[in-house]
Amino acid sequence: MPDDLLETYIVQHIHACTDPVIRFSWHGGEPTLFGLDGFRKIMALQKRHCPEGRGLPTAFRPTAAAG
Repeated sequence: MPDDLLETYIVQHIHACTDPVIRFSWHGGEPTLFGLDGFRKIMALQKRHCPEGRGLPTAFRPTAAAG
């Protein structure tokens, strides 16, 4: 995902959330393709755009297959 699209998504998600806590949940196989550096970038963007005084928990849940 291009950086500008990722940042736009994060900003739109934050603005759409009316709760005091802004929850991000990244799940499925595709988010694992971001890698550790990608998730560091995501966390930095979320923190940069989070309004002061609001919580910002972030969850990551990869898809697992039982075999």
